[in-house]
Formats: sequence, structure tokens, C-alpha cells
Amino acid sequence: MRLGPGRLPTAKGADVGDVANAIVEIVGMPFGSRPFRRHIDPSQDGAEIVNAMAV
Repeated sequence: MRLGPGRLPTAKGADVGDVANAIVEIVGMPFGSRPFRRHIDPSQDGAEIVNAMAV
């Protein structure tokens, strides 16, 4: 796969609105309780579980 400027690989069926919703959710959290990282996995490949265990 060749990628050019402005072209990024995306998961099939990924909804870019998921990122916007996560940002709104994080901004709405009280200061001091906001996570440093938020994982969005439209492919559901299990990376979220692995990342949670690595922390």
C-alpha cells in the first residue's frame, strides 16, 4: 500500500465521529480525572485489552 500526503490507512467501517465524541467526553470530565490516553479501536482487534494490561 502506498500512502501520499493526507492519505492515512483507516479501518474498514471506521467512523471519524468516534474521535469527536471521545474528545467531547474527555473535555466534559472534571479536571484531574481526564485520562492521558483514550483508545478508539474501530477494528475491534483486541489492542485495547493489551494496552490496558500494559499500564
